[in-house]
Amino acid sequence: MDASAAPATRAPSATRAEPLKLLMVAFHFPPIAGSSGYLRTLKFAKYLPAAGVQPTILTVRPQVYPAYDKNAKPPLPVTTHVERTFALDARRAFAIMGKSLSILSLPDRYWSWVPFGAAAGRRLARQGGIDAIFSTYPIASAHLIGLILHRLTGKPWVADFRDPMWDEFTSAQGLALRLRQRIERAVLDRCSLAMVCTDAMYDLFCRRYPEHKAKLMNIPNGFDEEDFQGLEAPGARVPGTGPVRLLHSGLLEPNDRDPVPFFKAVKALCARRPGPAPVAVDLIAPSDEDNYRKIIAGLGLDGVINILPWRPYRKSLEAMAAADILLLFQGPSCFSQVPAKLYEYMRAGRPILAVTPAAGETGKLVLSTGAGSVVAHDDPEAIGKALEEWVDAVNAGASLPHAGPDTILRYSRGRHAELLAARLRETLYR
Repeated sequence: MDASAAPATRAPSATRAEPLKLLMVAFHFPPIAGSSGYLRTLKFAKYLPAAGVQPTILTVRPQVYPAYDKNAKPPLPVTTHVERTFALDARRAFAIMGKSLSILSLPDRYWSWVPFGAAAGRRLARQGGIDAIFSTYPIASAHLIGLILHRLTGKPWVADFRDPMWDEFTSAQGLALRLRQRIERAVLDRCSLAMVCTDAMYDLFCRRYPEHKAKLMNIPNGFDEEDFQGLEAPGARVPGTGPVRLLHSGLLEPNDRDPVPFFKAVKALCARRPGPAPVAVDLIAPSDEDNYRKIIAGLGLDGVINILPWRPYRKSLEAMAAADILLLFQGPSCFSQVPAKLYEYMRAGRPILAVTPAAGETGKLVLSTGAGSVVAHDDPEAIGKALEEWVDAVNAGASLPHAGPDTILRYSRGRHAELLAARLRETLYR
């Protein structure tokens, strides 16, 4: 659903034969831990040089993240410069007895990054020159920095939306909602390209900003083939050799990714199958671990559903490849979104049981690619039926739906970087 790009505001300094210089403003970036939000920017940065675009990353110091991995080494070309600037987490910095005023976290809790990021970006533009600016949401401060730098330098600006800033499911109200709406409007009015990652978001922005339809482009998330080299799927299962292993990797929470109906379905399945539990469910770094442990214990599922700590990205991929079934939770409040992990699940080649509305973007992608099965997120009985059927199929050695090679190729991160580079050149050289 790509449309023709908007014209650049100023001619680039580079010629067609020279690499374009792209300043990428991104809050989420390694060594952040516990979030997959960094992958989109990281993988663009990794593959853009091969497409003739030299990125420079503008991000924050690791200490501002809720958690980070000191040993993380992002797989970037040696020519890629990463500029880290000061920022505060307002929710922590201005908390009194563990609480802070919500108004101090507008437009987001990292607003202090804006002046430091804008100053660093302007300095980078003066020192090495840039041809274009890229910023990525869901941290609104990144778009504010992109807007400021666009105004200061006159360079074309790509505004990336990994999520919509507001829709009918947005919890923000009053001033917070109005601020999000004003920022989004300002971004769409000023940017040269507005990039989204799902068909539903593209359609939403087309309806909301019909006058800017020519600026919109849809590049989905995907996977990096190099990350999966050497990973092996489990061999044929021998019935009676142990429980069927299910895995979910990443955050869970009551509004968007509620696993409790699934927990209840597991309890019902275990009740119908006396003896050793027929399944073993691993939840990697779900967040709010103490709460989920209480729920699991209350259902009598200790040892059946296990909460595992965060692990490095490669280790998470290894766990995906070794599972019998991969779990995905996505509630109706994320109707227009697709979690990045779905593309990794697809590449892992394991069957995906998606607990999500079939009409949402996640459900539609799972079904249209044949990558798995979809079951209603709020129906423990339906979840239980689907789970039991799949457990029996795994034990019988039957083939379950999974993404095939042709489907997988469409979601290569390298291919997506080529699409972005081509659109950048079209914008710069119109």
